[in-house]
Amino acid sequence: MKNDVHAELARIGDALGAAARRDLRRASPRAKSRRRRMFVAVATALSLLGAVAAGIAASVLKTAAQEEQGLLDGAATFAGTNPKCVQLSNIHFHCVLAHAPTELTFSPAASYRGVKMESVDSTKHVDGGCVATSDDGRMWECYLGDEAVRRGLIGKDFLGQYLPEPPHG
Repeated sequence: MKNDVHAELARIGDALGAAARRDLRRASPRAKSRRRRMFVAVATALSLLGAVAAGIAASVLKTAAQEEQGLLDGAATFAGTNPKCVQLSNIHFHCVLAHAPTELTFSPAASYRGVKMESVDSTKHVDGGCVATSDDGRMWECYLGDEAVRRGLIGKDFLGQYLPEPPHG
């Protein structure tokens, strides 16, 4: 998706640049000056748009390894579990823990199924959430961004919050 955004922005930029050059060739000297300024303004705006799009894509898109670290940094529950995640889409991961989660306040005899935990990005901001899909708590489905909110894994106000340390309990 990140490359798609860059490719689309490059295509749009190339098309705008070609159109501006055609207009400049046909224009009077005074109009050429105005169009040249407009071309520079458009090119600058496209550069900024590209930078913003790249930033948004980088903040939402993760690799499986980044999601594994995001679990560990997102909740103390995952400490020592050695998660391994497989990326199913740009916003969906299936993660398996080597050991059952720790530091949960309910009885270990109870099922973990349905337990929800947050994940964070490399800057320690909440970027998604996960839900246990097995009774032993070793299998989790994780979603990023608005999809985690839509699925009720985290609250909309919690998305993007800074978590300097994984919460306990």
